[in-house]
Amino acid sequence: MTTSLNTHRTQALILRLAALAVIALMGLLAAACQSIGDQADSAAAADSSQEAADTATLEVTFKEQDARQLAIRMRRLLADGMQVSILAPDSRTWIVSGTASDVRTIKHLAKVLDRTILTPEHVVRTYDIEHQDARLLAVSSRGTAPKGASWGIVVSPEGRWHVILPQDEIVALEAWLDEIDSPS
Repeated sequence: MTTSLNTHRTQALILRLAALAVIALMGLLAAACQSIGDQADSAAAADSSQEAADTATLEVTFKEQDARQLAIRMRRLLADGMQVSILAPDSRTWIVSGTASDVRTIKHLAKVLDRTILTPEHVVRTYDIEHQDARLLAVSSRGTAPKGASWGIVVSPEGRWHVILPQDEIVALEAWLDEIDSPS
């Protein structure tokens, strides 16, 4: 009887040790999973933080033009890959959101649009300036455009020219650009 009692006690002790080992392993597994989850959350938060840093939302107010009409026109005109959303909650305001660079460009385009009398023939064209610094070229070429040209030029942070002009002046603009943006 002493032998069987010792055997039962030994077996009970072994079962307890096994249960404790399983619980300890489960705790280690849970801690490892939590650590992996924390790392994934940290990486996602860093990606989200970088994405938030690269995006912007801005309110633009118009003094002269109807913001709703311009928003409709801009949605049609901005087919050149800009990553922006333009909402017009009223006739004087745009809410622009998208990449920070594109939002800045839209802000400057909006200023030009507010000063320009637009017709259905007006378009927005984007040009990459290939041989010159886009900003310096915009400044140095003021007053050199063909007589009668009615263009609004906005230079984006990436060095692109966004030009607002009547459709029938595109050929003249592109000829002028070829002339002023030639290799040195």
